[in-house]
Amino acid sequence: MEELYNKLKGLDKNTLQVLILMLMEDGVLEYSDITEVYVEHLKELRKGCSDAYNRLQGKVLTMWCDHKKNRTENLKDIMRMLVEEGRVNMTLEQIDKHK
Repeated sequence: MEELYNKLKGLDKNTLQVLILMLMEDGVLEYSDITEVYVEHLKELRKGCSDAYNRLQGKVLTMWCDHKKNRTENLKDIMRMLVEEGRVNMTLEQIDKHK
């Protein structure tokens, strides 16, 4: 999911808008879906949820939805983020050594 996000992020705004329109025309997304997610995001920001928390939530969801064979690597990715945020007292080497 993160790889797809990074590819989409690299596209220009017009291309992203056309992709969203195509998804809407195919019935995959509705305008209300987009606004609901955005309104919920704004509510969470008002509640004090940080960007770091939202990134962690995304990584946990990726781990939950991903194939079992990737769970260890997904967990290591979460741990690396926690180390970088200063939330876990561990080295990146310790994380990478873990099987």
